[in-house]
Amino acid sequence: MAPLCRAAAGWQRSAPRLNPRGAPQWSYLGQAALARTRQKHTALLALARPLMEDVYQFIEGAGAVLLLTDNTHCVLEELGDVKIVRELHALGIRPGVFVDESRAGTNAFAVAMLESTPAQIVGAEHFLAVLHNYSAVAAPVFDLDGSLVGSIGVMQRVEKHTPHLLGIVVAAAKAIENQLSAEFLMREANERASELNAALEAISDGVLAWDAFGVVTHLNEHAGLLLGLAPNLVVGRALNEYLTLPEGLARAAASGEEVRELETTFTVQGTPRECFVSLRVLKQADKTPTHFIATLRRAEQVRQLVTRMVGAHARLTLDDIVGPSPALRRIRKQALAAANAKGSVLILGEEGTSKNALARAIHNSGKRAAGPFLALNCRAIPRDLVLSEFLGYEAGAQPGGQPSKFELAHGGTLFLDQVDALPQDMQAALVRVIEYGEVIRLGGTRVIPLDVRVMAATDMDLERSVKEYTFRRDLYYRLSPIVIQIPPLRERPEDIAALVER
Repeated sequence: MAPLCRAAAGWQRSAPRLNPRGAPQWSYLGQAALARTRQKHTALLALARPLMEDVYQFIEGAGAVLLLTDNTHCVLEELGDVKIVRELHALGIRPGVFVDESRAGTNAFAVAMLESTPAQIVGAEHFLAVLHNYSAVAAPVFDLDGSLVGSIGVMQRVEKHTPHLLGIVVAAAKAIENQLSAEFLMREANERASELNAALEAISDGVLAWDAFGVVTHLNEHAGLLLGLAPNLVVGRALNEYLTLPEGLARAAASGEEVRELETTFTVQGTPRECFVSLRVLKQADKTPTHFIATLRRAEQVRQLVTRMVGAHARLTLDDIVGPSPALRRIRKQALAAANAKGSVLILGEEGTSKNALARAIHNSGKRAAGPFLALNCRAIPRDLVLSEFLGYEAGAQPGGQPSKFELAHGGTLFLDQVDALPQDMQAALVRVIEYGEVIRLGGTRVIPLDVRVMAATDMDLERSVKEYTFRRDLYYRLSPIVIQIPPLRERPEDIAALVER
Protein backbone atom coordinates (compact mmCIF):
# COMPACT_ATOMS: atom_id res chain seq x y z
CA MET A 1 0.00 0.00 0.00
CA ALA A 2 1.36 3.43 -0.97
CA PRO A 3 2.22 5.83 1.91
CA LEU A 4 -0.70 8.20 1.13
CA CYS A 5 -3.12 5.29 0.95
CA ARG A 6 -1.84 4.08 4.31
CA ALA A 7 -2.33 7.51 5.81
CA ALA A 8 -5.82 7.72 4.34
CA ALA A 9 -6.74 4.29 5.70
CA GLY A 10 -5.40 5.39 9.08
CA TRP A 11 -7.46 8.54 9.00
CA GLN A 12 -10.58 6.49 8.28
CA ARG A 13 -9.88 4.33 11.33
CA SER A 14 -9.09 7.33 13.56
CA ALA A 15 -11.91 9.68 12.54
CA PRO A 16 -14.74 7.96 14.45
CA ARG A 17 -12.72 8.03 17.69
CA LEU A 18 -10.68 11.25 17.79
CA ASN A 19 -10.95 14.98 17.04
CA PRO A 20 -7.89 15.83 14.89
CA ARG A 21 -7.94 19.49 16.11
CA GLY A 22 -8.68 18.68 19.73
CA ALA A 23 -6.26 18.10 22.59
CA PRO A 24 -4.68 14.63 22.47
CA GLN A 25 -6.24 12.06 24.80
CA TRP A 26 -2.99 10.36 25.76
CA SER A 27 -3.04 7.26 27.95
CA TYR A 28 -0.08 6.47 30.22
CA LEU A 29 1.26 3.76 32.44
CA GLY A 30 2.10 4.86 35.98
CA GLN A 31 5.71 4.65 37.12
CA ALA A 32 5.23 1.31 38.90
CA ALA A 33 3.35 -0.22 35.97
CA LEU A 34 5.97 1.08 33.53
CA ALA A 35 8.72 -0.45 35.65
CA ARG A 36 6.91 -3.81 35.60
CA THR A 37 6.41 -3.58 31.83
CA ARG A 38 10.08 -2.81 31.30
CA GLN A 39 10.97 -5.76 33.53
CA LYS A 40 8.73 -7.98 31.40
CA HIS A 41 10.62 -6.85 28.29
CA THR A 42 14.11 -7.05 29.78
CA ALA A 43 15.47 -9.08 26.87
CA LEU A 44 14.07 -6.69 24.26
CA LEU A 45 15.45 -3.63 26.05
CA ALA A 46 18.83 -5.22 26.62
CA LEU A 47 19.19 -5.91 22.90
CA ALA A 48 17.58 -2.69 21.61
CA ARG A 49 19.40 -0.10 23.73
CA PRO A 50 22.88 -0.70 22.23
CA LEU A 51 21.39 -0.67 18.73
CA MET A 52 19.54 2.58 19.44
CA GLU A 53 22.81 4.12 20.60
CA ASP A 54 24.56 2.96 17.42
CA VAL A 55 21.79 4.34 15.21
CA TYR A 56 21.73 7.66 17.07
CA GLN A 57 25.48 8.09 16.63
CA PHE A 58 24.91 7.66 12.89
CA ILE A 59 22.00 10.17 12.66
CA GLU A 60 23.14 12.61 15.33
CA GLY A 61 22.61 16.16 14.11
CA ALA A 62 19.42 15.27 12.26
CA GLY A 63 17.26 16.50 15.13
CA ALA A 64 15.85 13.01 15.71
CA VAL A 65 14.59 10.88 18.60
CA LEU A 66 14.47 7.10 18.55
CA LEU A 67 11.51 5.40 20.24
CA LEU A 68 11.02 1.73 21.17
CA THR A 69 7.55 0.34 21.86
CA ASP A 70 6.23 -3.02 23.01
CA ASN A 71 3.44 -4.97 21.30
CA THR A 72 0.78 -2.98 23.21
CA HIS A 73 2.07 0.25 21.59
CA CYS A 74 3.54 1.45 24.92
CA VAL A 75 6.73 3.48 24.55
CA LEU A 76 9.45 1.73 26.55
CA GLU A 77 12.55 3.73 25.69
CA GLU A 78 13.65 6.97 24.06
CA LEU A 79 17.00 8.28 22.90
CA GLY A 80 17.90 11.33 20.85
CA ASP A 81 18.27 15.05 20.44
CA VAL A 82 17.62 16.73 23.81
CA LYS A 83 15.66 19.60 22.26
CA ILE A 84 13.32 17.29 20.34
CA VAL A 85 12.94 15.06 23.42
CA ARG A 86 11.72 18.11 25.37
CA GLU A 87 9.31 19.05 22.57
CA LEU A 88 7.85 15.53 22.47
CA HIS A 89 7.51 15.45 26.25
CA ALA A 90 5.64 18.77 26.05
CA LEU A 91 3.26 17.15 23.56
CA GLY A 92 2.86 14.16 25.89
CA ILE A 93 5.06 11.64 24.03
CA ARG A 94 7.37 10.03 26.56
CA PRO A 95 8.06 6.55 28.02
CA GLY A 96 4.83 5.01 29.30
CA VAL A 97 2.53 6.63 26.68
CA PHE A 98 0.47 4.49 24.29
CA VAL A 99 0.74 5.42 20.59
CA ASP A 100 -1.90 3.12 19.08
CA GLU A 101 -4.35 4.68 16.62
CA SER A 102 -7.25 4.64 19.08
CA ARG A 103 -5.36 7.11 21.29
CA ALA A 104 -2.69 8.77 19.13
CA GLY A 105 -4.38 8.67 15.72
CA THR A 106 -2.57 7.77 12.53
CA ASN A 107 1.20 7.59 13.17
CA ALA A 108 4.14 5.54 11.88
CA PHE A 109 4.40 3.28 14.94
CA ALA A 110 0.70 2.37 14.95
CA VAL A 111 0.62 1.75 11.17
CA ALA A 112 3.82 -0.36 11.24
CA MET A 113 2.45 -2.66 13.93
CA LEU A 114 -1.06 -2.78 12.53
CA GLU A 115 0.07 -3.67 9.00
CA SER A 116 3.21 -5.60 10.03
CA THR A 117 5.38 -3.63 7.64
CA PRO A 118 7.67 -0.55 7.81
CA ALA A 119 5.79 2.74 7.71
CA GLN A 120 6.51 6.42 7.12
CA ILE A 121 4.13 9.23 8.16
CA VAL A 122 5.17 12.82 7.32
CA GLY A 123 3.74 16.08 8.64
CA ALA A 124 0.01 16.47 7.90
CA GLU A 125 -0.31 12.75 7.19
CA HIS A 126 -0.60 12.44 10.99
CA PHE A 127 -4.23 12.47 12.09
CA LEU A 128 -3.60 14.68 15.12
CA ALA A 129 -2.78 18.28 14.23
CA VAL A 130 -0.28 18.53 17.11
CA LEU A 131 1.94 16.08 15.21
CA HIS A 132 1.88 17.89 11.84
CA ASN A 133 5.23 19.50 12.60
CA TYR A 134 6.91 16.07 12.81
CA SER A 135 7.75 13.17 10.56
CA ALA A 136 8.21 9.60 11.71
CA VAL A 137 9.44 6.26 10.36
CA ALA A 138 8.95 2.93 12.16
CA ALA A 139 9.38 -0.80 11.62
CA PRO A 140 7.78 -3.73 13.47
CA VAL A 141 9.88 -6.21 15.43
CA PHE A 142 8.97 -9.91 15.45
CA ASP A 143 10.29 -12.86 17.42
CA LEU A 144 11.42 -16.24 16.07
CA ASP A 145 7.90 -17.64 15.65
CA GLY A 146 6.61 -14.50 13.92
CA SER A 147 4.81 -12.96 16.88
CA LEU A 148 4.85 -9.15 17.15
CA VAL A 149 7.20 -7.97 19.89
CA GLY A 150 7.02 -4.20 19.36
CA SER A 151 8.39 -1.53 17.06
CA ILE A 152 11.34 0.80 16.69
CA GLY A 153 11.24 4.16 14.95
CA VAL A 154 12.50 7.72 14.62
CA MET A 155 10.67 11.07 15.00
CA GLN A 156 12.08 14.40 13.84
CA ARG A 157 10.95 17.89 12.81
CA VAL A 158 9.22 17.75 9.44
CA GLU A 159 11.58 20.31 7.92
CA LYS A 160 14.47 17.91 8.66
CA HIS A 161 12.69 14.84 7.33
CA THR A 162 15.24 12.38 5.98
CA PRO A 163 13.70 9.64 3.77
CA HIS A 164 16.67 7.27 4.11
CA LEU A 165 15.99 6.93 7.87
CA LEU A 166 13.35 4.33 7.03
CA GLY A 167 16.03 1.98 5.71
CA ILE A 168 18.11 2.52 8.83
CA VAL A 169 15.13 1.78 11.07
CA VAL A 170 14.28 -1.37 9.10
CA ALA A 171 17.89 -2.56 9.48
CA ALA A 172 17.76 -1.85 13.22
CA ALA A 173 14.49 -3.82 13.54
CA LYS A 174 16.02 -6.76 11.68
CA ALA A 175 19.11 -6.62 13.89
CA ILE A 176 16.91 -6.77 17.00
CA GLU A 177 14.97 -9.69 15.52
CA ASN A 178 18.16 -11.57 14.73
CA GLN A 179 19.48 -11.05 18.23
CA LEU A 180 16.17 -12.07 19.77
CA SER A 181 16.28 -15.25 17.68
CA ALA A 182 19.88 -15.88 18.67
CA GLU A 183 19.03 -15.36 22.33
CA PHE A 184 16.09 -17.76 22.05
CA LEU A 185 18.16 -20.41 20.29
CA MET A 186 20.94 -19.96 22.82
CA ARG A 187 18.49 -20.45 25.68
CA GLU A 188 17.13 -23.54 23.94
CA ALA A 189 20.66 -24.87 23.43
CA ASN A 190 21.55 -24.17 27.06
CA GLU A 191 18.41 -25.93 28.25
CA ARG A 192 19.18 -28.93 26.05
CA ALA A 193 22.78 -28.87 27.28
CA SER A 194 21.56 -28.76 30.89
CA GLU A 195 19.25 -31.69 30.24
CA LEU A 196 22.09 -33.58 28.56
CA ASN A 197 24.47 -32.82 31.42
CA ALA A 198 21.86 -34.03 33.92
CA ALA A 199 21.42 -37.23 31.92
CA LEU A 200 25.17 -37.79 31.69
CA GLU A 201 25.56 -37.25 35.42
CA ALA A 202 22.73 -39.68 36.12
CA ILE A 203 24.25 -42.65 34.28
CA SER A 204 26.60 -44.90 36.19
CA ASP A 205 29.35 -44.92 33.53
CA GLY A 206 32.00 -42.27 33.27
CA VAL A 207 31.72 -40.02 30.21
CA LEU A 208 34.67 -38.13 28.73
CA ALA A 209 34.13 -36.09 25.55
CA TRP A 210 36.48 -33.95 23.49
CA ASP A 211 36.34 -32.20 20.12
CA ALA A 212 38.47 -32.48 17.01
CA PHE A 213 40.91 -29.92 18.45
CA GLY A 214 41.51 -32.05 21.55
CA VAL A 215 39.57 -29.73 23.88
CA VAL A 216 37.54 -31.43 26.63
CA THR A 217 33.84 -30.66 26.17
CA HIS A 218 32.44 -32.84 28.96
CA LEU A 219 33.64 -34.85 31.93
CA ASN A 220 30.92 -36.19 34.20
CA GLU A 221 31.37 -36.86 37.90
CA HIS A 222 31.84 -40.61 37.49
CA ALA A 223 34.61 -40.13 34.94
CA GLY A 224 36.19 -37.51 37.18
CA LEU A 225 36.29 -39.94 40.09
CA LEU A 226 37.64 -42.76 37.93
CA LEU A 227 40.37 -40.63 36.40
CA GLY A 228 41.08 -38.51 39.47
CA LEU A 229 40.21 -35.23 37.72
CA ALA A 230 37.96 -32.31 38.67
CA PRO A 231 35.41 -31.68 35.87
CA ASN A 232 35.24 -27.92 36.53
CA LEU A 233 39.00 -27.63 35.97
CA VAL A 234 39.27 -29.88 32.93
CA VAL A 235 36.32 -28.90 30.74
CA GLY A 236 37.37 -26.32 28.17
CA ARG A 237 41.05 -27.24 28.48
CA ALA A 238 43.26 -29.35 26.20
CA LEU A 239 42.92 -33.05 26.92
CA ASN A 240 46.67 -33.66 26.79
CA GLU A 241 47.23 -31.20 29.63
CA TYR A 242 45.80 -33.75 32.03
CA LEU A 243 46.04 -37.24 30.58
CA THR A 244 47.60 -39.37 27.89
CA LEU A 245 45.23 -41.45 25.82
CA PRO A 246 46.15 -45.16 25.74
CA GLU A 247 47.78 -46.22 22.50
CA GLY A 248 44.83 -48.29 21.27
CA LEU A 249 42.33 -45.52 22.02
CA ALA A 250 44.50 -42.80 20.49
CA ARG A 251 44.95 -44.90 17.35
CA ALA A 252 41.18 -45.44 17.06
CA ALA A 253 40.44 -41.72 17.56
CA ALA A 254 43.02 -40.73 14.94
CA SER A 255 41.44 -43.04 12.38
CA GLY A 256 37.87 -42.17 13.36
CA GLU A 257 37.10 -45.75 14.39
CA GLU A 258 34.80 -46.73 17.23
CA VAL A 259 35.85 -49.01 20.08
CA ARG A 260 33.79 -51.25 22.36
CA GLU A 261 34.83 -52.39 25.83
CA LEU A 262 38.56 -51.99 25.35
CA GLU A 263 40.45 -52.81 28.52
CA THR A 264 43.16 -50.21 28.84
CA THR A 265 45.04 -47.86 31.12
CA PHE A 266 44.94 -44.05 31.05
CA THR A 267 47.96 -42.17 32.32
CA VAL A 268 46.58 -39.25 34.31
CA GLN A 269 49.25 -36.80 35.43
CA GLY A 270 51.68 -39.70 35.69
CA THR A 271 49.29 -42.06 37.51
CA PRO A 272 47.93 -45.18 35.73
CA ARG A 273 44.11 -45.51 35.77
CA GLU A 274 42.82 -48.89 34.65
CA CYS A 275 39.37 -49.11 33.07
CA PHE A 276 37.26 -50.47 30.24
CA VAL A 277 36.50 -47.86 27.57
CA SER A 278 34.14 -47.59 24.59
CA LEU A 279 34.56 -44.82 22.02
CA ARG A 280 31.89 -43.20 19.82
CA VAL A 281 32.92 -40.83 17.05
CA LEU A 282 30.60 -38.06 15.79
CA LYS A 283 31.28 -37.12 12.18
CA GLN A 284 30.26 -34.52 9.60
CA ALA A 285 28.58 -35.51 6.35
CA ASP A 286 32.04 -35.90 4.76
CA LYS A 287 33.04 -38.38 7.52
CA THR A 288 35.35 -35.87 9.21
CA PRO A 289 35.33 -36.50 13.00
CA THR A 290 34.02 -33.58 15.06
CA HIS A 291 33.65 -35.01 18.55
CA PHE A 292 34.75 -38.08 20.48
CA ILE A 293 32.72 -39.57 23.34
CA ALA A 294 34.38 -42.15 25.58
CA THR A 295 32.41 -44.10 28.18
CA LEU A 296 34.53 -45.45 31.01
CA ARG A 297 33.90 -48.22 33.52
CA ARG A 298 36.07 -49.41 36.33
CA ALA A 299 37.84 -52.65 35.40
CA GLU A 300 36.74 -54.24 38.65
CA GLN A 301 33.12 -53.29 37.99
CA VAL A 302 33.19 -54.94 34.54
CA ARG A 303 34.78 -58.09 35.88
CA GLN A 304 32.20 -58.38 38.61
CA LEU A 305 29.50 -57.97 35.98
CA VAL A 306 31.07 -60.73 33.89
CA THR A 307 31.21 -63.12 36.81
CA ARG A 308 27.55 -62.37 37.63
CA MET A 309 26.49 -62.98 34.03
CA VAL A 310 28.19 -66.37 33.90
CA GLY A 311 26.64 -67.42 37.20
CA ALA A 312 29.82 -67.05 39.21
CA HIS A 313 28.14 -66.35 42.54
CA ALA A 314 27.84 -69.34 44.85
CA ARG A 315 24.40 -70.05 46.27
CA LEU A 316 24.99 -73.16 48.33
CA THR A 317 25.73 -72.85 52.05
CA LEU A 318 26.88 -75.30 54.70
CA ASP A 319 23.22 -75.82 55.63
CA ASP A 320 22.86 -77.60 52.29
CA ILE A 321 25.34 -80.26 53.39
CA VAL A 322 22.94 -82.81 54.90
CA GLY A 323 23.37 -86.25 56.33
CA PRO A 324 23.73 -87.91 59.77
CA SER A 325 26.97 -89.79 59.20
CA PRO A 326 30.00 -89.06 61.41
CA ALA A 327 32.01 -88.41 58.23
CA LEU A 328 29.63 -85.74 57.08
CA ARG A 329 29.56 -84.12 60.50
CA ARG A 330 33.36 -84.01 60.37
CA ILE A 331 33.25 -82.44 56.88
CA ARG A 332 30.79 -79.75 58.02
CA LYS A 333 33.04 -78.92 60.97
CA GLN A 334 36.10 -78.69 58.72
CA ALA A 335 34.19 -76.66 56.17
CA LEU A 336 33.04 -74.18 58.82
CA ALA A 337 36.64 -73.78 59.98
CA ALA A 338 37.70 -73.27 56.34
CA ALA A 339 34.99 -70.66 55.77
CA ASN A 340 36.33 -68.61 58.68
CA ALA A 341 39.96 -69.00 57.61
CA LYS A 342 41.93 -67.12 54.95
CA GLY A 343 44.23 -69.73 53.49
CA SER A 344 43.81 -72.01 50.50
CA VAL A 345 41.66 -75.13 50.73
CA LEU A 346 42.31 -78.48 49.06
CA ILE A 347 39.32 -80.80 48.69
CA LEU A 348 40.03 -84.46 47.95
CA GLY A 349 37.59 -87.15 46.89
CA GLU A 350 36.50 -89.43 44.13
CA GLU A 351 34.64 -88.12 41.12
CA GLY A 352 31.01 -87.45 41.99
CA THR A 353 31.55 -86.59 45.66
CA SER A 354 30.35 -82.99 45.22
CA LYS A 355 33.70 -81.31 45.72
CA ASN A 356 32.52 -78.30 43.72
CA ALA A 357 29.37 -77.98 45.87
CA LEU A 358 31.45 -78.09 49.07
CA ALA A 359 33.77 -75.38 47.76
CA ARG A 360 30.78 -73.17 46.91
CA ALA A 361 29.31 -73.74 50.38
CA ILE A 362 32.61 -72.78 52.04
CA HIS A 363 32.83 -69.62 49.93
CA ASN A 364 29.26 -68.62 50.63
CA SER A 365 29.64 -69.11 54.38
CA GLY A 366 32.73 -66.95 54.72
CA LYS A 367 33.74 -63.29 54.45
CA ARG A 368 34.05 -63.49 50.67
CA ALA A 369 30.42 -64.49 50.12
CA ALA A 370 29.60 -61.16 48.48
CA GLY A 371 32.42 -61.62 45.97
CA PRO A 372 32.53 -63.82 42.87
CA PHE A 373 32.99 -67.57 42.90
CA LEU A 374 34.72 -68.62 39.69
CA ALA A 375 35.04 -72.36 39.07
CA LEU A 376 37.37 -73.80 36.41
CA ASN A 377 37.90 -77.39 35.37
CA CYS A 378 41.60 -77.61 34.64
CA ARG A 379 41.22 -80.76 32.54
CA ALA A 380 38.78 -79.05 30.20
CA ILE A 381 41.28 -76.38 29.07
CA PRO A 382 43.59 -77.31 26.14
CA ARG A 383 47.20 -77.40 27.29
CA ASP A 384 48.34 -74.82 24.75
CA LEU A 385 45.72 -72.34 26.03
CA VAL A 386 46.16 -72.85 29.76
CA LEU A 387 48.55 -69.94 30.35
CA SER A 388 46.52 -67.41 28.34
CA GLU A 389 43.26 -68.60 29.95
CA PHE A 390 44.62 -68.33 33.47
CA LEU A 391 46.96 -65.35 33.15
CA GLY A 392 45.13 -63.41 30.44
CA TYR A 393 46.99 -61.21 27.99
CA GLU A 394 47.50 -57.52 27.33
CA ALA A 395 45.89 -55.80 24.36
CA GLY A 396 49.21 -55.65 22.53
CA ALA A 397 49.74 -59.39 22.78
CA GLN A 398 46.45 -60.32 21.09
CA PRO A 399 43.60 -58.14 19.76
CA GLY A 400 41.38 -56.77 22.51
CA GLY A 401 43.27 -58.14 25.51
CA GLN A 402 41.80 -60.40 28.18
CA PRO A 403 41.90 -60.26 31.98
CA SER A 404 43.25 -63.16 33.94
CA LYS A 405 40.92 -65.55 35.75
CA PHE A 406 42.46 -64.31 38.98
CA GLU A 407 41.31 -60.76 38.18
CA LEU A 408 37.79 -61.98 37.41
CA ALA A 409 37.71 -63.65 40.82
CA HIS A 410 39.12 -60.58 42.59
CA GLY A 411 37.47 -60.11 45.97
CA GLY A 412 36.16 -63.67 45.91
CA THR A 413 37.22 -67.26 45.29
CA LEU A 414 38.86 -69.06 42.35
CA PHE A 415 38.05 -72.79 42.48
CA LEU A 416 40.36 -75.05 40.46
CA ASP A 417 38.77 -78.45 39.93
CA GLN A 418 41.00 -81.28 38.69
CA VAL A 419 44.00 -79.14 39.67
CA ASP A 420 46.31 -82.12 39.04
CA ALA A 421 45.82 -81.54 35.27
CA LEU A 422 47.71 -78.24 35.31
CA PRO A 423 50.94 -78.31 33.28
CA GLN A 424 54.21 -77.52 35.03
CA ASP A 425 54.53 -73.96 33.67
CA MET A 426 51.05 -73.09 34.92
CA GLN A 427 51.81 -74.71 38.27
CA ALA A 428 54.86 -72.44 38.60
CA ALA A 429 52.77 -69.38 37.71
CA LEU A 430 50.11 -70.39 40.26
CA VAL A 431 52.75 -70.65 42.98
CA ARG A 432 53.81 -67.05 42.30
CA VAL A 433 50.23 -65.79 42.27
CA ILE A 434 49.40 -67.42 45.60
CA GLU A 435 52.68 -66.39 47.22
CA TYR A 436 52.81 -62.75 46.09
CA GLY A 437 49.13 -61.97 45.53
CA GLU A 438 49.71 -60.44 42.11
CA VAL A 439 49.69 -61.38 38.43
CA ILE A 440 51.35 -60.17 35.23
CA ARG A 441 49.41 -60.85 32.05
CA LEU A 442 51.05 -62.46 29.06
CA GLY A 443 52.69 -59.86 26.85
CA GLY A 444 52.61 -57.26 29.59
CA THR A 445 54.79 -55.80 32.31
CA ARG A 446 52.09 -54.31 34.53
CA VAL A 447 51.85 -55.90 37.97
CA ILE A 448 48.19 -56.33 38.94
CA PRO A 449 47.54 -56.75 42.68
CA LEU A 450 45.02 -59.43 43.63
CA ASP A 451 42.72 -60.25 46.50
CA VAL A 452 41.58 -63.76 45.70
CA ARG A 453 41.32 -67.02 47.65
CA VAL A 454 42.27 -70.19 45.81
CA MET A 455 40.48 -73.47 46.45
CA ALA A 456 41.41 -76.62 44.60
CA ALA A 457 40.06 -80.12 44.25
CA THR A 458 41.20 -83.40 42.73
CA ASP A 459 40.34 -87.06 42.62
CA MET A 460 44.03 -87.95 42.27
CA ASP A 461 46.55 -88.75 44.98
CA LEU A 462 48.50 -85.48 44.96
CA GLU A 463 51.09 -86.68 47.45
CA ARG A 464 51.95 -89.48 45.05
CA SER A 465 52.04 -87.00 42.15
CA VAL A 466 54.50 -84.90 44.15
CA LYS A 467 56.73 -87.92 44.71
CA GLU A 468 56.55 -88.71 40.98
CA TYR A 469 57.45 -85.09 40.13
CA THR A 470 54.27 -84.53 38.10
CA PHE A 471 52.96 -82.01 40.62
CA ARG A 472 55.09 -79.31 42.19
CA ARG A 473 55.79 -79.77 45.85
CA ASP A 474 55.75 -76.01 46.59
CA LEU A 475 52.32 -75.71 44.93
CA TYR A 476 50.97 -78.64 46.89
CA TYR A 477 52.00 -77.02 50.18
CA ARG A 478 50.47 -73.67 49.17
CA LEU A 479 47.19 -75.33 48.25
CA SER A 480 46.88 -77.50 51.35
CA PRO A 481 46.85 -75.38 54.54
CA ILE A 482 43.37 -76.85 54.93
CA VAL A 483 42.62 -80.30 53.49
CA ILE A 484 39.13 -81.80 53.44
CA GLN A 485 38.66 -85.41 52.41
CA ILE A 486 35.18 -86.39 51.17
CA PRO A 487 34.51 -90.13 51.40
CA PRO A 488 32.32 -91.64 48.66
CA LEU A 489 28.63 -92.21 49.39
CA ARG A 490 29.08 -95.98 49.47
CA GLU A 491 31.12 -95.54 52.65
CA ARG A 492 28.36 -93.52 54.34
CA PRO A 493 25.06 -95.16 53.33
CA GLU A 494 23.21 -93.48 56.20
CA ASP A 495 23.42 -90.16 54.27
CA ILE A 496 21.50 -91.51 51.24
CA ALA A 497 18.01 -90.96 52.69
CA ALA A 498 18.80 -87.38 53.70
CA LEU A 499 20.23 -86.59 50.27
CA VAL A 500 17.18 -88.04 48.50
CA GLU A 501 14.83 -86.05 50.74
CA ARG A 502 16.85 -82.91 50.19
